[in-house]
Amino acid sequence: YAATQFQILLSAVRSTNKGALIVYSTCSIASAENEKVVRKVLKKTSHAVEVVERCGPYSSEDLVSIGAEHREPGWILLPDRSGGCGPIYWVTLLKKRDGVPEIEKDNITESSDDDDDDDDDDDGKK
Repeated sequence: YAATQFQILLSAVRSTNKGALIVYSTCSIASAENEKVVRKVLKKTSHAVEVVERCGPYSSEDLVSIGAEHREPGWILLPDRSGGCGPIYWVTLLKKRDGVPEIEKDNITESSDDDDDDDDDDDGKK
């Protein structure tokens, strides 16, 4: 499902204007559908979006207090740590600029080596 998730998030990035907030969320615990999809979108779109660490009015401490775990990038809430809520993964992205480059279909596959890149595709934000 990671290739489908990538297409969904990429469509959201392409269809929004500069300054828009995009919330990407899944009910999966698989990093391949969560963090890796986000990192791949960041890389493949030449960082047209950036991760927003704050989740609305809630601080990191607030999220941790309800059982959420910080992921790189994003957050995950698991049922065994949150009193039965979840699983839910989410990340908020800010569209920094318009003009997302086209991506060739063969560069989107789930088996792509880009899925395993950990070379600060998230701009090094923690």
